[in-house]
Amino acid sequence: MTSLSRIVSSNSILVALTAAVLSIVGLVALWHPHFQENEMTSPVVVAVDEQQPEATVEKVPPVVELAPEPLDLVQSSIANYINRSYRIPMKEARAVTEMAVRAGEARDLDPLLILAVIGTESSFNPNARSHAGAEGLMQVMTQVHKEKFEKFGGHSAAFDPEANIEVGADILATLIRRTGSVRRALKFYSGAANLPNDRGYGTTVLQEWSRFVVAAQGDSNRAVMLSRGKRPAPNYSLTHAGSVSGEGYARWVSLTEETKPETSLLPATLADDTDKGQVTTL
Repeated sequence: MTSLSRIVSSNSILVALTAAVLSIVGLVALWHPHFQENEMTSPVVVAVDEQQPEATVEKVPPVVELAPEPLDLVQSSIANYINRSYRIPMKEARAVTEMAVRAGEARDLDPLLILAVIGTESSFNPNARSHAGAEGLMQVMTQVHKEKFEKFGGHSAAFDPEANIEVGADILATLIRRTGSVRRALKFYSGAANLPNDRGYGTTVLQEWSRFVVAAQGDSNRAVMLSRGKRPAPNYSLTHAGSVSGEGYARWVSLTEETKPETSLLPATLADDTDKGQVTTL
């Protein structure tokens, strides 16, 4: 029994020593630097607020569209007539209209008469040239009036729309003052001063002038239809047209005052008298 007791006692001591050793090893492992490094290098999850601050949007003030001035409405209606009757780009039609207005104002000349001469002479082709030597929009005889183009750069300026209109309008205004009549001035302008008649030139110009008046009054649609039918305005008379177109720039001013804004912005439809009110879409 004594030997057995000793064996059991020895085993108990061995188990106790083993447990103690394991405890010490555990403590050493817990405080070992490698263990601390692993703990320190462990990934750290940080909560991030994903909501981003709202971008600051600069407020742009609303665009206020101003109603166009009456003069702009009249010119737009005239340019529309030129564009559709002569197949001229709208930008160019508007530019020529503005040039005619400036030239007319500077010489107390009706801008619509200038435009009617341009339509008759060149059909609004700035590069037009006749066999007789007439050039540009108003078919000015460049060799005869060479000195008038000097301030615009010389002979080649005859094909510049603004220079040609300035010179042509100057010649026309001078002829009206000299002859005292638009009809006679047109006869001289056509080169028929020494001929018995102007071969219908004056009538052609004044009929076109009457269509420009219709367009200036805001009804470019009717003016286009009259042009396509080669008809003057209904109230046209040769004598009246010649005297009224000779009233100068004042006639133009009165037209701009009479034109109503709503009639200048009509759609491309019109009622022809001969169609008994039937509306035709162009």
